[in-house]
This record gives sequence, structure tokens and C-alpha cells, in this order.
Amino acid sequence: MHDAPVRRLAFWSAAIITLLALVLWCLWKTDTNFVARQKAVAPDALPAARSSVTPRPDQEQAQPRAVAAPSQPPGENAADFYKQAFELFNALTEEEKNMLAHPRDEVDAEKAAGLFEKIRPIMDLLRQAKDAAYVDWGIGELRFDKPLPHILPVWKLGRLALWDAAYLFPSEPERAVDDLLARAQLGHSIGTDAMIGFLVETSLAVGAVDLIRGNAASLTPEAFSQSIEMLSSPASASDFVTSISREADSYPSSMAKALSNPDTRKKALKAIANMPNLTGNDSPNLEASTRDISAQSEWLAQTEKTFAQKAALPDAEFKAWWTQVSEEGKSRPFAAMSLPTLETMRERYRADSVNRSMLAAGLTVMQSGADQIGTYLDPTTGHPFTYVETAAGFELRSTFQYKKKPVTMSFSSPAPQP
Repeated sequence: MHDAPVRRLAFWSAAIITLLALVLWCLWKTDTNFVARQKAVAPDALPAARSSVTPRPDQEQAQPRAVAAPSQPPGENAADFYKQAFELFNALTEEEKNMLAHPRDEVDAEKAAGLFEKIRPIMDLLRQAKDAAYVDWGIGELRFDKPLPHILPVWKLGRLALWDAAYLFPSEPERAVDDLLARAQLGHSIGTDAMIGFLVETSLAVGAVDLIRGNAASLTPEAFSQSIEMLSSPASASDFVTSISREADSYPSSMAKALSNPDTRKKALKAIANMPNLTGNDSPNLEASTRDISAQSEWLAQTEKTFAQKAALPDAEFKAWWTQVSEEGKSRPFAAMSLPTLETMRERYRADSVNRSMLAAGLTVMQSGADQIGTYLDPTTGHPFTYVETAAGFELRSTFQYKKKPVTMSFSSPAPQP
């Protein structure tokens, strides 16, 4: 991951798999190792927050590829608020940052109260960003080999907002869920950037689901409605499709540019020559390899675009298509290295969908009784989740398995019926 950009180009598939594996590992383990490792990929440095939404003439604007946008949309740019929040976060002490990084740890009550007040301005900025008209990070045209420096700061703000919501839940559940809504919008703001953006977005959702479920018994009617609003949002599904499609759009053009530049091409071909069997030949002709890799890149881009639409299909239909793709990949070893990553993305997408719907179903049963179990269905089957009574309340189960384990959730007893 620390190779020169040109060498990363030749090893793109392996590099992306490594990067995504690192992020996936962090979805469930938010420890300091994530911060240390990600600094090499997503440095904290970002363009300074602008005092006005009017762009500088020389400033690149991040726009989806092949979409003409001569000027920014009217209204406020959410990224301006987020960048101001980054600056305030960086001003916190290391002790305070460590407290925010571990929202479930027991801390001194006085210190916690002081930190809660200190991060008020940051949360105010996140709420303002939630209602902004659009988000433009100002990073220019998306390319697979281009750094995304806002990823790590967004992750840090996500943990801050989770700590804030956990602090508020016991006494003010409405404010807590409102702050989780602002946090969800923070994740949505990067979910369309690239596959790694979507993975960070869904990792933020995992924390929110756990926190709401753990405080389900204290939800007021207003907090319940806010929670359902967040869990029912179609943004995650849309971001999944968009993030993969944007990666697919960026890949062939970036590869073509590198291979057409004499200096870049020479170094890329040299790296390719050190990759045995990459094109099915132990001693490949470099000119032929260049053409072959370009063709494989185009195939991968088209596969990703189709994958973004096929991922939501029932397993039988998806597997039939995926079997065909895997067979085609045997003759495209360079492109095929990315196929396992796409499968991982689908599993993460499905797990996110199941968790959201299962929590919404569980909250509805707690509020209205077990006969409402069918209000929110298992997105992987189209049928209600399995309802099982327990000594403490009830458990919902899905036939979907994530990391080879069935997805389940436990809830306390439903509220008494009037």
C-alpha cells in the first residue's frame, strides 16, 4: 500500500482487495490500529474549510464522471461544515479523542460531561450539514489510484457522534436519535465516492443499529419514529449501486491514461513483467500485455456495472450469473483478482439491509405487538423474520448468514397493549 502510484497502478486489483479487507476488519473492531494503518491511505490533510460556497476558479469540483456541471448547485455545501468539524476535532486532546474512540467504555462522569459540552460545536456542524443542499468534497475527478483524504476524518467524526448519542440516550432519546440521523447523513456523504466509502458508511450504520437496539426500551414515540425514518432510508441501497458504478466508470479511463503516457507506461509495464502468469504467460510480451490488461480492465468495469444491479437479486439468480462471470474470469486473471472483493461487497450490502430491516421489525413489535412482525420483511427472502419468544422478551432470526453466522437480534418484552 506504500508503493509508488505507478506501481500501485499495475497492482491495482491486489491493492484494492487489501484496502477493502482492512476496512472490513475494522467494521466490527474500532480500535487504534485502524487509525494508524489508514493514515497511509487517507491522510488527515484536507482542503481548508471555505467561508463561502462560491468555488475558487482553480478549484477542482468532484462530479460524477461524464456529467457536465458548469457550476455548483445552489445552497450550502455539506462538505464545508464537515471540514470545519474536522478542524475542531483535531483540536481535541489525545485523551478526549481516546474517550470518543471507545463509546462503550466507562469514564469519569465529570470528564464525560465536560467532553459532551466541548463537542457541542462539532455536533452542531453535523446537524447543519445534514440539512445542506449538496455535498462536494472538492477532490476532483474520482480515480481508483487517487487518495480519498476525507475517509479517515469522517470515520473519526462518526465515532464522535456515536459517543454523543450514547451519552444522550438515557435522558434524551429524541436528541440521541436526531444526532444519529446527522451521523447517518455523514456516512451517506461519502457512500457514493467509492467502494471504500460505502464500506465506511455501512460500518457507521452497524454502530447505530447496536446503540438503538440496546436502548429500545427507552424510545419515546418521537424517538421511535425517528429511528424508523433512519432505518427505512433507501440511501444505503442507492449508495451501494452508485459507489460501484463510479468505480467502474473511473477504472478504464485511469488505466488507459497511465498506459498512454510514455513515462508511466514504461514503469507500469516493468511492474507487469514482474507478475508471473498475470496474462496466462510466464514470459509475456509487454506490448501484448498492455493490450490484454486494457481489455481486462474494460471487462472488469462492465462486470462491476452489471454487478451493482444484480447484487439485490435472490441468491439463485445471482449465483447463476456469478458462475458465468467466474468462468469468464479464468481467462482474465488480472481482472479476476477483484472478483472476491465484489462478493464481499454484496455480503456487506445484504448484511446492512438485513440489520436495518430486522431492527425496524423488532422496534415495531415492541411498540405494537407480535402480530406486526410482518411490517418489515427480511430483504433476502421477502418474508417476515422468524419470531421466537425468550425468557426476557423475543428474538428475531433471518435465514441469511453473515460471516457464516445466522443474523439474529434479541429484544426485551413488547410494550403492553392498551
